[in-house]
Amino acid sequence: MENEELVGHQLFSYAELEKAWNELKANVENDPENREYPPDCGYSIRNGYDTTDEYDPCNNHWDIDFSLEDVTRELEAVKELITAGDLEVYWCSDGRAESDEHGIFIKDGKIDKVY
Repeated sequence: MENEELVGHQLFSYAELEKAWNELKANVENDPENREYPPDCGYSIRNGYDTTDEYDPCNNHWDIDFSLEDVTRELEAVKELITAGDLEVYWCSDGRAESDEHGIFIKDGKIDKVY
């Protein structure tokens, strides 16, 4: 993707988001624990974001399907700059959702870290 247009009200481009997404997806796919114990029901993106100086990324809760398209759509819908956000990967098994310990941090409208 060559699109340098910014995603919604954030300070990162569609190309930067796609690059971070590809890194995140590789982290999930290459995690040895995920290969040995793949999730039964699939992945989703959880946690959330804040648009104030409180830096509480659970102020606005996310529950997004594990796809770049769905993440992009959700980020476009945020009407303000995200001051703190965590697009954390979760997986479902036996009716439970548990963190996969991978995600994308957003700080002050920029992609801060992919883990």
